[in-house]
Amino acid sequence: MLRLTDARAYAKLLDFALDRCPSGSFLGTPIRHHGKHFGNLYLVEKIGGEEFMSEDEVILALFASQASTAIANARTYQTE
Repeated sequence: MLRLTDARAYAKLLDFALDRCPSGSFLGTPIRHHGKHFGNLYLVEKIGGEEFMSEDEVILALFASQASTAIANARTYQTE
């Protein structure tokens, strides 16, 4: 999980291209199932310009968990 108050400043610090980088707050987490990485979930620029809080991390982790289960089930169904 990565939580930032200023995503653009963080990207600049890492010398990333800023053309598609959001400004403001950022929250991201991987989508994993049994050690397999399926992708990532990102939230940017929280409404009102506020920063993301620990409660937001809990909710995003729950979404990532549910997404990983859905993806794994869909892939299992597809192979059968």
